[in-house]
Amino acid sequence: MRQLKLTLLLVLLLITQCLPGRSQGQDVDDLLNLANRYYSFGDVDAGLKMANEALAMARGTTSNPRQLAWALHTVGLGHQLKRDLNQARDFHTQAIAVLDQVGGQRTDSDAKGRELLLSSILNNFANLSGQEGRFVEAESMARRALELRSRHLEVSDEGLVSVLNTIIDVLSDTQREAELLPYQNHLLSIYDAAGEQDSPQALKVVITLARLYEDMGIYPEAERLYTRALETRQRFLSPDHVNIASSMADLAAFLTNQGRLQEAERLFNQSLSILERRSGPDSLDVAKLLNDMAAVYFPRNPDLAETSLRRALAIYSSRDTDRIRTATVMTNLADLLRGRKQYKEAEGLLAEADETYKRLGGRLKGFFFLARGNLHLALQRLDEAEADFRRARDILHLALGSTSGAEIMTAEGIVSAQVRRQDWMAARAELADVTDIIVQGLRRGGDSLGRPIVGGTSLGARFAAQHVGELSQVLYRQGLGQPDGIQGNAAPAFIASQWSIRPAAATAVASMAVRTVTESEKLHAMIRDRQDLVLKWRQIDSRRTVLFASDSHIELEERRRAQTELEETDAQIRAIDAELQREFPSFASYANPEPLSIPQTQQMLRSDEVLLSILSTDGAGDLPGETFIWAITQGDFRWARVDLSSDAVSEKVQALRCGLDSEEWEGISRPAHCGRLLRLRARPRLADPLPFHLGIAHELYLALLGQVEDLIKGKHLLIVPSGPLTSLPFQVLVTEQPPSALPKTFDGYKGVAWLGRRQPLTILPSVASLQALRKFATASTAERPYLGYGDPVLLGDGACRLPIAREACTAPLLTASTNRPMRVRERSDVRSGSIDRIYRKGAGQEAVVAEVRTLCPLPDTAFELRCVAKSLGVPENEIRLGPSATETDIKRLSETHELENYRVVHFATHGLLAGDTEAMARRQGEPALVMTPPDRPKDADDDGLLTASEVAQLKLNADWVILSACNTAAGDKLGAEALSGLARAFFYAGTRALLVSHWPVYSDAAVQLLNMTFAELRRNPTLGRSEALRRAMVDLMDDPDQEDNPHPSIWAPFSLTGEGAN
Repeated sequence: MRQLKLTLLLVLLLITQCLPGRSQGQDVDDLLNLANRYYSFGDVDAGLKMANEALAMARGTTSNPRQLAWALHTVGLGHQLKRDLNQARDFHTQAIAVLDQVGGQRTDSDAKGRELLLSSILNNFANLSGQEGRFVEAESMARRALELRSRHLEVSDEGLVSVLNTIIDVLSDTQREAELLPYQNHLLSIYDAAGEQDSPQALKVVITLARLYEDMGIYPEAERLYTRALETRQRFLSPDHVNIASSMADLAAFLTNQGRLQEAERLFNQSLSILERRSGPDSLDVAKLLNDMAAVYFPRNPDLAETSLRRALAIYSSRDTDRIRTATVMTNLADLLRGRKQYKEAEGLLAEADETYKRLGGRLKGFFFLARGNLHLALQRLDEAEADFRRARDILHLALGSTSGAEIMTAEGIVSAQVRRQDWMAARAELADVTDIIVQGLRRGGDSLGRPIVGGTSLGARFAAQHVGELSQVLYRQGLGQPDGIQGNAAPAFIASQWSIRPAAATAVASMAVRTVTESEKLHAMIRDRQDLVLKWRQIDSRRTVLFASDSHIELEERRRAQTELEETDAQIRAIDAELQREFPSFASYANPEPLSIPQTQQMLRSDEVLLSILSTDGAGDLPGETFIWAITQGDFRWARVDLSSDAVSEKVQALRCGLDSEEWEGISRPAHCGRLLRLRARPRLADPLPFHLGIAHELYLALLGQVEDLIKGKHLLIVPSGPLTSLPFQVLVTEQPPSALPKTFDGYKGVAWLGRRQPLTILPSVASLQALRKFATASTAERPYLGYGDPVLLGDGACRLPIAREACTAPLLTASTNRPMRVRERSDVRSGSIDRIYRKGAGQEAVVAEVRTLCPLPDTAFELRCVAKSLGVPENEIRLGPSATETDIKRLSETHELENYRVVHFATHGLLAGDTEAMARRQGEPALVMTPPDRPKDADDDGLLTASEVAQLKLNADWVILSACNTAAGDKLGAEALSGLARAFFYAGTRALLVSHWPVYSDAAVQLLNMTFAELRRNPTLGRSEALRRAMVDLMDDPDQEDNPHPSIWAPFSLTGEGAN
């Protein structure tokens, strides 16, 4: 039938070509239309022949560039369909060049047709680039195609749908699921506007969006879309259709994850009922759903999970002819029973499953050995456990390769058995191999070049934090039995620890340094190629994992091919890395920073400095959570284990924050927690000092630094913290036993031996960032001294306690009631915002702007900025206050390169926090600084929030950025990654040092600290920022003008991150 249609079309073409008055251009159009029809019917050779004939005719005339471009494009499309990608690329490139040469003036009568054609060509070129693994190029082409197509929107636009799908494919291939949302929503809006909201294509988008929203934590929208998918299917399908059962199961799984178990159980049962009616109560479809239900229920409802698995097992036992599914359910049920300590039945089930695997073998036997190894481990059969874990690894290695998460899980089991035997040498060797796997993953899919600097923690980074940290623990224990003691293992443990605590901020620092020196076109090309290859590596790795789901010969062969492609891509990445090392050694050192050895670190240090790298482990397997410290000077080093568990360190840090951050005493649960930690029965009164426990601060100093006190005395401390210690400014540690552990008055905090009084401190994102900041980054050449943003126009929510602001920089702070000088500051100044609050009504622009407006006004920040500017001799037009404090303004300064001309950029405003990086990885909301929300947004991103991703796109050349807003040093969760997303984004944008706050800052105290810091640097430009800040803190704590100045909540909110260039 197809051949008949094509023959008739060809005859019709021959007839029309003989008609009088026909132009050559009409013949070209007909040939190209016929060529595309041949393509659609699968006869690519015939279509390509006609396309080449049309191209020859089009080249014979120069009067119609659009037709020539169409012909070139159609020939290229034929080569693309034949997988002749180089030829396809050449013809597509020629077609684009023809249209670009004509120009894009939309006043041209043919502009619409030309731009729509160019959009189609760019879209096909993007698909071609995606096939070749050139994802950066593919994305650039697709976005340009979208921009052109968007100029000529129609209600139902198949071309726009195609372009959107191309962008979605690129984002999916590069594992950027969080960025899919606007494009999927755009696609759905097209179907809805065209009246096709119930079409299969729209339904597919609805289900995808529901899963995206669920992953991002935007649960109301996810539920709405899951419900829409179910209701759509219920309207058009019979009540017992299997797709209705599928939608019910999707919604039930969502509700289970929300803890709404009764609703979920009802839907699961309805889904079961449909499948039971359609296929029978003992059908394999029912058994599969029951097995899936068990995975959803566990661990929230292990009883229901067990019931589902037992019923699934009963069905499979009677209906499963090949027994492999029966053995799988037996393995799942045995693993569940092990967790419930029902070891005897679990062992019987695994024994029965083993009989099936002996007869059939297969890939799933790897997971069987993993489950049985865990059972042996629970029963203390350590040799049997290790043997099973090794069998599992051998099988999974063949299926997934050496970089899979499954292989790491088997290694975890092996190490657990070795740790229980205290076989530290074997555990060290095993963990060293695991570290190599994890590091390769970090280089190719985690923190390697091209990884976004905002967003969540990669799987590789999570593995690193857990298992590479465990290597340090094993090395310490092995060292205890060696002749040279633990110091003999200090060097390899130091290297391992850097992979474990390598945050995204460290990559941001390296990227900042790169931008100051990257000028070579060849270097730019190599960076782009490496980025494409890294993304391609990740894509192949994901595809290989998916292929593991089948044992078919076709997919087994495809899996081998994927493994070969992965190895070839990895070799290409290594080749580029080697070339970068040869030709651009400076770039190679910090674009993908490797850990520094102890000797390399010592070479970076000055004689008056000591580097303190602190690793906090959460505990893995049978090892407890522990904290380790490396103290390194120019001529010495020491490795020590802190005599407190990680949990104890975390508890002490939290107790100290209760005495520093007034927000810890707001609400109900946080004050109760602080009361338990400090053994207090009541909240502190507003006129009393926050209960900062000097005794705990001294205990923590002794635990952390007591073992290296001789190395650190009299030196500038460069600290690389991790875990809960990222939430505490080290200057508040107390070096000597205080007279009173918990003073009742502000006078009780006078004369305390603060660490911050004794010596200067600087925070580093990583050990390797010392090299990037010190060796490669150059000093700012900006000429203008200061730019400030603050006091955004906000309306409040009716419950705001407005802070009292001074009218003049030298005037005393007055009380509102008596108009007399205030001796003690009132704790009313709240600058932190909640991402959950801002995005509670969705991530749409209108909803976000409305929520931003309800934040409390900050009139005192105007005083802060004006006074700092005055001390620097800066005119007021360099301060953006109220209506001028907009994200549009700072983006404009960046685009015109004016922003690069400021040495100091200061933000004093609300901060939108995101301490829980795992939760934020699932949300569309980002950490952000609050600016004045627009009355009329200028574009889709103009919502009153300067987000971390928008900060990262700014062009800065600042010596430092000041973030005088909430907890910008870490996030809002204890133990969050060192430097919040905001801070690391500013590093990436181009600042050399950050002054970040650990809690909401009193504006008058901020003014004193900043003015005195700048004054110290003016008096002695070689002093260094950290020493200048230390002197400013000492001056403020000793200032008698206000009674509360000695309290650390006043003088200690800031930490300096990144000392910057020499």
